[in-house]
Amino acid sequence: MFCCFCIEESKAGIVEQLGEYHCIAYPGFHWRVPGLQRLVHTADLRVRPLTVKVSTCTADAVWVVCELTLQYKVSTDGEDWHSSTPSMPNQRHPPGASTQAELLPGMVEDDSAPLRRNDSEQPKCLDDPLQQPPQLHMCPYPPDGIVHSYYSAEDPIDLLRTWTTQVMWRLVPLHTLDELYDQHHLLATQASTAIRALALPYGWAIPALHIIDIQPDRELIDSMNAILIARCNLQTARTVADTAKHTVVLVAEAVARAKRVVGEGVAKERLEIVRSFHHGFRLMDESRQGLAFVKMATYFDRLAELAHGSPHGLLLAHGPHTPSVSRRQIRKALAEMT
Repeated sequence: MFCCFCIEESKAGIVEQLGEYHCIAYPGFHWRVPGLQRLVHTADLRVRPLTVKVSTCTADAVWVVCELTLQYKVSTDGEDWHSSTPSMPNQRHPPGASTQAELLPGMVEDDSAPLRRNDSEQPKCLDDPLQQPPQLHMCPYPPDGIVHSYYSAEDPIDLLRTWTTQVMWRLVPLHTLDELYDQHHLLATQASTAIRALALPYGWAIPALHIIDIQPDRELIDSMNAILIARCNLQTARTVADTAKHTVVLVAEAVARAKRVVGEGVAKERLEIVRSFHHGFRLMDESRQGLAFVKMATYFDRLAELAHGSPHGLLLAHGPHTPSVSRRQIRKALAEMT
């Protein structure tokens, strides 16, 4: 039999002497008395994860499966362990003081906590393990988490799973599904506080708890997706209808604006014509020469149109003696041709 042993880093050993607890062996080299002392357990002091899945119901009657990652380790902080351990017979607390185990697990002393439940809403069940501090038998071992993590529970992992399930069964029904998604970090904080109050008397510390997944029933997810798709389709139809309505209105306004512009142009054109006539009539009234000038201009304009018109046209002189003069000119022209 060996008379020495070594403890690795981040571990601690429990040494018994004649079947009774003797001491804690921390990392390093140690001696022991063969036959009298033996190393019975080596505790891992590192933080370890534990995945727990809890099926529970929300306040709006939706069954969900919450997947949690619980970080746990052997408690090595004496103050935390003392604050959660039932008082020894020779220990006294000052008036008005309360230990962590005397508080309702999962509740905090601050009344402003966002997830705190009103006293009127709490069930008055004395059999609820979450409403009563854990009762441990008085143990002659020193108040150290390493010792209690080995001697107080045969299967601590099963205890952690049970406590996590009980805490989630109590906290999740207080919230709806939407609140569960929105306040999952606050719910995880409250759950870790409750589990820590239950685990510390057994020598286990809970550094953190994380809710990594919330899974409702698959049919519920499909129904919620169908509702969301229908809502999006309705919004799309409303947007398309509003777009078509605005398009028709804009086209009508554009047509009306174009007609108004055309009408204003025609009105201005007619106004300018009237103004020209008015100016011309005023000139003709003021001077006879002006009227004669207008007549001459009109006459020559007509002649110019006839000259640029059909080549088969015949231009005849006009006046009081025009018919007789025209006959003579025709006869003369015919005589010259023969």
